[in-house]
Amino acid sequence: KYQNKRGGRVVLQPIQKPDRDEWGTGLEAMETALSLEKTVNQSLLDLHSIAGNHGDAQMTDFIEGEYLEEQVAAIKEISDMITNLKRVGPGLGEWQFDQKLQS
Repeated sequence: KYQNKRGGRVVLQPIQKPDRDEWGTGLEAMETALSLEKTVNQSLLDLHSIAGNHGDAQMTDFIEGEYLEEQVAAIKEISDMITNLKRVGPGLGEWQFDQKLQS
C-alpha cells in the first residue's frame, strides 16, 4: 500500500520455508523465534539507514512509526518468555508455562 502511494511497484518473491518443522522443546522454539525477530529488526534498521542516506524523511518516519517500535516490543516479549522458560525448566514447568500462554 505504502509503495503504491509513492509510485513504486511491488515485486513479490518466494518466502523461504523455515529450516526446521519441529523443535524438541518450547525453549528451542522461542529461541528460534527470537532469532527471526532479530533478523527482521536488522533488515528494518538497514532499510531505515538507506532511506536516511537518501534523505527520505517520509520513509524513515514510516519505518519508525509502523515497524520498529513493534519489533522492539516483540523482541522484548519473546526475550522475557525465554527467561521464564529457563527459570521453570523442562517437563512440568514448561507444561505449566504453556498452559498459562493458552489462557
